[in-house]
Amino acid sequence: MLMNRAFVIVVLTMALSATIRAAVSPYAAYGEGGDTATVSTGSRDIEACRAAALVLLEGMQSSRNALPDEAWLHSRHDGYRPPGLASYKDLAFDDPLVPYGDMSYEEKLLAWGYPAGLEPAVTFLPRMLAQAAYVQYKFLGRTTPDLLWMHNAPVWPLEYLEQHLAMLISPVTGKLIAVDCKEFSRGNAYVRVVTEAEVKELVELAPSVDHWWNYASHAFGRNKPENTRVTLTGKEVEVPPHTMLSGKHEPYLVYVRLYGEKGVLVEGLF
Repeated sequence: MLMNRAFVIVVLTMALSATIRAAVSPYAAYGEGGDTATVSTGSRDIEACRAAALVLLEGMQSSRNALPDEAWLHSRHDGYRPPGLASYKDLAFDDPLVPYGDMSYEEKLLAWGYPAGLEPAVTFLPRMLAQAAYVQYKFLGRTTPDLLWMHNAPVWPLEYLEQHLAMLISPVTGKLIAVDCKEFSRGNAYVRVVTEAEVKELVELAPSVDHWWNYASHAFGRNKPENTRVTLTGKEVEVPPHTMLSGKHEPYLVYVRLYGEKGVLVEGLF
């Protein structure tokens, strides 16, 4: 592992020649106030970071080693499944979810685990996968994220890169989680962007989808006045004061389906 770290240090040092203006935190893909971070980097530098990540992943274990208490979990509603809508194209909304009490310890860590000492809400795996999808669609138009495409990795300390990668390892498989699995794949996931055109179709089928502030886990920018929101399809509506997520959402969504050992653990829109 010492040789691996030495190799990674050399690769990242070379990559630092890139011009990068991005958040240095592995959790912050958007700047203060919700504005998208400006990124200018070359594909060679990103590929250098990919090579470094592949070396670090050898022998690495998942860092998800803590669980929130169940009372806290019962207050969460991650993954919006529109009532009355069983599916849309390749997106299922009616798969039977494995109850938390029936999950194995590894499944609980996969769906709800976080590294001890870090903030649970921003490190839950479904949210991290959704964040990666939002960023890469914004920058590249990619609808399923590439978890080793890390535009700001060259400016991270090596410990950040290791920390980030360890959170992307599935506790069920012990490997980097795969995110392109349309069909069941033990310990992996299916993640894809619901594009602007698809959102409009989805809202026609399930109008509640338009009101993203009731379920989304990400907000972008700020609205004024505070009791006004702009729906996904561009309509201004008034909401009760102190409604959560006071920002303006992008006109697209991310769908995440997380597979456990035998069934679906998490499913829906983020």
